[in-house]
Amino acid sequence: MNAQPTLNIQDMIDEYITLRNWKEEQEKKFEEDLKTKVGKRMKEIEGVVHRFLNDNGNRTCGIPGQGVAYMQRVVSCRTADMQAWRDFVITSGKFDMTEMKPHKPTITELVDAGGEVPPGINWTATDIVRFRKD
Repeated sequence: MNAQPTLNIQDMIDEYITLRNWKEEQEKKFEEDLKTKVGKRMKEIEGVVHRFLNDNGNRTCGIPGQGVAYMQRVVSCRTADMQAWRDFVITSGKFDMTEMKPHKPTITELVDAGGEVPPGINWTATDIVRFRKD
């Protein structure tokens, strides 16, 4: 007959925390190696190819079937002055330039206080197990 091991919650918590800490250390080492070794060389190659494309007035280069390097525009758009931005949108009526999304903390507060989830919102909450070292 196979005896079931006794469930010792404290031992399981300790083991989980030990495993989690080891995993985080290994991930950090791996990420650092990627950054210092692989990432550094990739950045060097990107710089050389970027200069090559610019110097030759090209947006792409390479050999089809083997690999292609190409320029891609990356855009960042952030609000520097919220009041000026709101005034512009309201005055011009250009609401298509904005995004409106629900504010999770406020909706959670409403629901936790016994309120209804606002119409048009999908809201869920799930309890999950977390561990911490005391």
